[in-house]
Formats: sequence, C-alpha cells, structure tokens
Amino acid sequence: CMQRDASQTFGKAMYVSMGEGATQQTIARRLDQMAKGRKSENNTNQAANSILNRIITRFTQNQDDFEHLVFHDLPDFLENDCSVGLLVLDSIASMFRINETKDEAFAIYRSGLLFQISAQLKKLSEIHHIPIVVINQVTADFSAKEDSSFRPALGLSWESCVNQSYLLTRQGKTKSTFTGRCHTPSNFQRSILCRISSRFPTIEAGYSICDKGVSIL
Repeated sequence: CMQRDASQTFGKAMYVSMGEGATQQTIARRLDQMAKGRKSENNTNQAANSILNRIITRFTQNQDDFEHLVFHDLPDFLENDCSVGLLVLDSIASMFRINETKDEAFAIYRSGLLFQISAQLKKLSEIHHIPIVVINQVTADFSAKEDSSFRPALGLSWESCVNQSYLLTRQGKTKSTFTGRCHTPSNFQRSILCRISSRFPTIEAGYSICDKGVSIL
C-alpha cells in the first residue's frame, strides 16, 4: 500500500500486533523510519506524514482480546470505515501455542477455534474487498525427509485455512548489496517462497530490508 503512484487515491492499512509481536514504540519507530526513507522520492515531509496517517495500529494482549477483535471490533470498524485497503495480523501463533500443560481436549478446541477465525477473516475479506495478511511462525518438521523442512507453528489445522502461503527465510552471510532502490548492509541472504496452490509451482525470489522497507532483488 506504500508503493502506489502519488496520483492515485491512497487507502488505509491496519496493523494488529498480537502477544509476542513488537511493542508500540518499536512499531512506531520502524514505520517512521520507512516513511522518512521514502519521503525523498516525493521530496516533501508532507508525503512522509501522509503515509503514517494512513496506518492504523492495534494491539491485542491475549486470546480473548484477539477473539473480540475478530468477531466484534473488526466487523464494526470495517462497516463504518470503507477506506481500509489492507489488514495485517502479526504473530498469531503467540495467541494459540500449546504448551506441555495443555491436554488433547484443548488441542481439539483450538483447531475448531482456528477454523472459526479463518472463516470470519475470509468473510470480512470478501465483504469488504480487502486482502488480509496473517503472520505465523514456523517450526522444524522433524518427521519430514528433508533437513530444511518446516511446518506452521499452529499445525496442519491452520495450514489448511490459508489461501496463499509466503515463507520468508534468512540464511547465510552475504556482502552489502545495492538493489537500485536502496542500499542495505544486511549480513544475511533473504528469500521469499510463494505457494499459491498445490497445482502451481512454488515461486522464489530474493529480497532485502532497508530503511525504505522491502526491496525484491
């Protein structure tokens, strides 16, 4: 939403940080850094402020807060504000992880709740015509044959709820790079894998993170 042409009408984006997500101060500092990094393209401070004014931030501390947000707050908010064009839910796994004290009954309950949340998010996306990005951690899949296999931290129940999957990886060290848009001193090689469907091949591309945000290599 931050890469449209300046002549186009900009919508708003909502970013929801959950549980183990970044603090309010960290999010505000990073958004300000990205906006100021991009303001040189329009050569005005007003452009940077315009970007920040279009980003709505929300924070949920626990599972109850998140459920209330999904089933009550979001429907009401989107019904009254049609300018939101993107919704990002960060660190959903932190809301529903199963620790050693949880029993099988809780795992069954969690699976059912994840299906309800997925259905609600898909409904909101279709009604209000907005893409919803849900950020989930991954864990090593020790049952897989490949050494580098991963699976969603929320298990197969959540994996079956996802329409499109984007896996971000970071490995190895590399020299600083210049992408034509920004210079990044990153010491890591980053890549993104896009899995649209089992019927389509996986698409992979490299990317870098810099002051302006993300740049595909």
